[in-house]
Amino acid sequence: LSLHPPLRCCWMKKGEQKLIDTPGQQQSVHFFGGYDWQTDQVHGIHHPKRNSEGFCRFVDYLMGEVYPEQKVLLVMDNARIHTSHMSQAALSLYDTVLQVLYLPKYCPFLNPIERFWQHLKTLANANQLHGCLADLITCAEHHLVEQNDIQNQDRFTFSKNI
Repeated sequence: LSLHPPLRCCWMKKGEQKLIDTPGQQQSVHFFGGYDWQTDQVHGIHHPKRNSEGFCRFVDYLMGEVYPEQKVLLVMDNARIHTSHMSQAALSLYDTVLQVLYLPKYCPFLNPIERFWQHLKTLANANQLHGCLADLITCAEHHLVEQNDIQNQDRFTFSKNI
């Protein structure tokens, strides 16, 4: 997510053009997350950069806070940050309770969390200007919490058709 908002379709009066303010300095934050197929919940954290360090932090969060006493099957793509030496070392720390399954390369459509990220970006960031990065993070985290509320009407629904 970035302070420069992605632009989505919107209505304008005929002959007028909508102006979208932008901040001066580009700033962004990256979210790492996963979808729990059984509970239909999304768990995620943010990190300043999309790198192996952020991914390792996410793995520690997942295995330490979300599933401290459960076996986990982690399905993910072949992104470089998932296959780096640092990431492999972090994953190996949990090899007794964590099994990793890699999706084929260049197949993001097979990973349901990718559609959720698009949904989150639309809710938290599209066509709106946040005053600072902290406001954007707060807004995105709010929508992550709302995603796990079954009564929420803005909740993204994952298709479980096989």
